Amino acid sequence: MQDYWKSLHWPKLNNKKFIAGLVILLMLGLEASLVPVFIDKEAIKNEVIHSFKLATGLNMEIQGETNLQMFPLPHMTISYLFVHNAPNASSPFLLTIQLLEVRPSLLSLFSKKPVLEDVKINGVAIELERMKNDQMSWQAIASTEAKTEKPLELSSVLKISNLSFSDAAIHYTDSIAGTVVEYSNINGNYSNSEKKQNVLNVTLSYLGKPFIISAHIDLPQLISSNGASANINISSGKTSLTYDGTFGITKSGFVNGDLRFETDDIATWINLLNKDTGKLAKKATEGTKPLPFQLTSKIATQDNKIILPNITFAGSIIKGALQAEIVQLKHVNLQGTIDALDLETIFGSALFGSAKTDNEIPKTDFPTSSYTSPDSFWNNITLAGNVKFNDIVYNNQHLKDTHLDFDITGGEMTISQASSLLPGTSRLIFAGIGKEGYQGFTLEGQLDAAGDDFAQMLQLFKSRSFSLPPDDFKRFRIKTNAVISSTDIRLSEITARIENMGIIGGIIAKFGDRTKLEAALEIGGINLDHFIKLWGLDNWSTSFSNDNPMANKDGILSQWLKQLGYDLQLNTIMDQYTLNGAIRGKTSLKLVATANKIELDDVKTSYNGSELTGGVTMDVSETLPRVKLDVAADTLDTETFFNLSKNPSDVTAATATQNQPDIIWPRNSFDFHWLELLNANYRLHFGHFKYKNLIADAVDVRGDINEHTLNIEGVRADVYGAHVLGKTTLTEGKIPGINVALDITSLNLERVAGMLPLVENISGVYNVNIRLNTTGIDMLTWVSNLEGGISISGRDVTVQGFNMPGIIQAVSYVRTVADILDVVKRAFPGGSTAFPSVTGQCFLSGGVIKTSNIRLSNAQTDGTLAFDMDIVNWKMQGHTVFALKALDPVHPPGITVNFSGPLNATENSIDTRSLEQYVIDKTSKRMLEQYGDH
Repeated sequence: MQDYWKSLHWPKLNNKKFIAGLVILLMLGLEASLVPVFIDKEAIKNEVIHSFKLATGLNMEIQGETNLQMFPLPHMTISYLFVHNAPNASSPFLLTIQLLEVRPSLLSLFSKKPVLEDVKINGVAIELERMKNDQMSWQAIASTEAKTEKPLELSSVLKISNLSFSDAAIHYTDSIAGTVVEYSNINGNYSNSEKKQNVLNVTLSYLGKPFIISAHIDLPQLISSNGASANINISSGKTSLTYDGTFGITKSGFVNGDLRFETDDIATWINLLNKDTGKLAKKATEGTKPLPFQLTSKIATQDNKIILPNITFAGSIIKGALQAEIVQLKHVNLQGTIDALDLETIFGSALFGSAKTDNEIPKTDFPTSSYTSPDSFWNNITLAGNVKFNDIVYNNQHLKDTHLDFDITGGEMTISQASSLLPGTSRLIFAGIGKEGYQGFTLEGQLDAAGDDFAQMLQLFKSRSFSLPPDDFKRFRIKTNAVISSTDIRLSEITARIENMGIIGGIIAKFGDRTKLEAALEIGGINLDHFIKLWGLDNWSTSFSNDNPMANKDGILSQWLKQLGYDLQLNTIMDQYTLNGAIRGKTSLKLVATANKIELDDVKTSYNGSELTGGVTMDVSETLPRVKLDVAADTLDTETFFNLSKNPSDVTAATATQNQPDIIWPRNSFDFHWLELLNANYRLHFGHFKYKNLIADAVDVRGDINEHTLNIEGVRADVYGAHVLGKTTLTEGKIPGINVALDITSLNLERVAGMLPLVENISGVYNVNIRLNTTGIDMLTWVSNLEGGISISGRDVTVQGFNMPGIIQAVSYVRTVADILDVVKRAFPGGSTAFPSVTGQCFLSGGVIKTSNIRLSNAQTDGTLAFDMDIVNWKMQGHTVFALKALDPVHPPGITVNFSGPLNATENSIDTRSLEQYVIDKTSKRMLEQYGDH
């Protein structure tokens, strides 16, 4: 009997169909059951091992017991069988069986075709591995297979009625990628009896999901030359894979039949196929609609090829047909046409997270990579493809006539053409080479995009940032060199023309634990007003309300920084750009943004003779955003630089009347809510500064915003030749308040006469100390509640339109009161009076400025000024008394000038009674001296 079994020609163990070895093992069990009982058990064990070696070339080891009995029925058990693995495999055993039980039919032992009534296998472990030398473990074992002259037609010499296996597992280890795939809890049975012919049922678990395999197949016929007819269905829930046809495992194996895959939700299937993608898909599919998917195809082998002549896709995300030819599982040719591909659904909701709304803050979605090995299965595969996509849908936009022509050989991919007709009759073309390297797969090539409607093409990105004015973003052409890998994306030598805007430069995105995005761009002809309006910043210069998205602590910029998942560094130069409707020269800046922080550094911009430099930093890591601002300019004319226009609604004091105080002081409620929205430190420095009629030099302003308070800690400036020092505190609240301390030295009134009508006829150099404070809800109440004081000291004062020396000289010659009035009237309209010094104080209370001790003095005259100035109602009354000490040092006569009315149009009256009395007394004295003796 042993010689009979040895004379059979056993098949080679196919390197992909390991089940052949298992069937042979069962046969050897049958051989041992027919050995007479008196043969030694060790001899049986050795014979089984020897026969298996001769038949398969594989080394078997039996560490357990071999039990054989013939009565009452033939029965054999073997425990702990091990089939040795390839020498370089991490696991020493390819196959482990804890217990094998074989029970043949007694009567069939006397026939030419024995029948195994019952075969049980328990505790099976199969270890498959891709080894570090990139060789599959079963391929390495197959290289040592025993040579046979012809294959064994197992079905002609053996029949298995019932086969069951339990507690089985299959492990696949990729030692290069460092991954392990496990199929566990495998249990099943095979029946080929009169009631159930060739029925196979298997259950297993994969990634925690249960699978059911049901099939009609003749297992022994699998290794025959004709193969076996098979109907196989693999299912998990509502996902199933069905094959109907024939296949065999002799030589390279063969298939010829129909393949069908269908699922009610393709995301679930992806979850089962890949652990990492599965986690993403599982999270993304929560609360989303299922995505039905179906694939059908013929499948056949021919001359070491697997041919899928018509792969048909159907479902909610893809429709179309492809042809595939696979040569030895390494060379794949793919071609065909996809009628419709819905990327909107695939990437927008089902697999990669729910689609964002237009108003949602954009989140970072840059990939990361943990790839560390240059080895990949791409090095061992050749894939050639020529696929056309009639319609691709993404972000509710349709990409038409898309072609992809590529070839992958030896780890290098050549893309001859990747082109697509984008929205707005735009076309994108890419050609390049992809290579497998140390940093993973790298794609390098040239990208060329051109079309007639850039704004419409950008709707692909579904962002309000690209809701641009269509007339200004029509024709475009973009060319760049691109390098894309698992670690970075590099766009170099970018040249772009979008209508009148031109761009050159480069962009780099580096992936890792935290993505870094770097760009260096030169941009010409860009209209920044479009983008300012898009992001709601068009009112930034006039509004600091809570609705302002930049000032709001919960606004767009703050939220963007808090969610920023990458580091951004931008170096840019803008030339001939439009801002506030005006075309400007050149601006350069460096923008650095990280999580919770953005820095704008090295800003340098020029326009209409003004050049501004500086930077700003914003940190949103705390409860309130913290801003640091540093701005400097040699020359800054705000009206020309910021293109400010005069507001026709502005009403100055010069046009106000006594009956319209609300025009002078607006009653619009203050809104200092912006002080609650951030903390800040700032410094402003200007060599020459102009704002409307205010001109200043050497301006330096520094301070902070903290705890709802604006502090101007220091102001230094030279204003019209005067040196100004001061500080201010503005407190926000239900009733805002302000405190001002200002020291002005060497103020020449001649230079500010046009700004201050009250002193337009007065010159001189003054020192002024101002201390003010007030509270209120609008400008009118602020003025009404003004409190404080003003100290004045001046020198070289000249009063125009008032000739006091002329009056004094003329009075010496007048003899009547009528002459005095005539002299005074002639002296006031012309001439001037000089005073070496002026001193005094003013006090403010309730919006009224009062003084009684401002004194003017020269060698001939002492003057005292007293007035009540009601700045709430824009009116005043007061007088100036001039004592003419040159006429009488002991009892000087005087002239009083009374004034009252609106501040800008006071009416004056002159009281000369004291002077008249002086003339009368003088005349009387002369007459007495001349005629007294007579």
